[in-house]
Amino acid sequence: MQDIRKVVREGYEKGDYAKAFRMHTLKLTKFELNLFKNLFNLLPQKGKILDLGCGLGIPYDKYLVDNGFNLIGVDFSKKHVSMARKNVPKAKFIYKDFTKVKFRPATFDAIVSFYAIFHIPRKENEKLFLTINKLLKRNGIILVSLGTGGEEYGFEKNWIGASMAWSTYKPKEYESIIRNNGFKIIKSVFEGKPGDKEYHFWVLAKKLGKCNR
Repeated sequence: MQDIRKVVREGYEKGDYAKAFRMHTLKLTKFELNLFKNLFNLLPQKGKILDLGCGLGIPYDKYLVDNGFNLIGVDFSKKHVSMARKNVPKAKFIYKDFTKVKFRPATFDAIVSFYAIFHIPRKENEKLFLTINKLLKRNGIILVSLGTGGEEYGFEKNWIGASMAWSTYKPKEYESIIRNNGFKIIKSVFEGKPGDKEYHFWVLAKKLGKCNR
């Protein structure tokens, strides 16, 4: 099994993700808009949001900034961070592995992550959600998209012009991990259906309190 981070980083640097997925879909879908509306209803105006695996910054980070939120995005694709800084100049973007970035506890009103968590080894998910809990303020919110396949390591040799890798749990396992790390799930919903090219599991959840694990 190859180093998943190496495969993912090289895949996004070499492949044309922007052309394949983003440059022709700059607006949120009805499905996404509904989830973001739910998110906004739970946040203070001008709240501080962290995006883990921000990619190009569009459409999600731009939408958050356009709606008055203060945003920091983190991604380990140098190419994508450079593009994000141009696409969303009012946000701050950091070039770094989002599992290794350091912030003070209770810094953010919300932490979001879209199509990114399944690019790290799934065994790290417990630690990641515990870290997320600590970085959130009291009653902080998460909105994340996750995988559905339940594969420890999935690999595709030619995905948007380069190799790509994934590591996922089944949705019920994700729900258990999120709950076990101090969150109450407000909403969980599938994007697409089994067999679709894009089939993901989205979770909106609220921090219950300090997690002492």
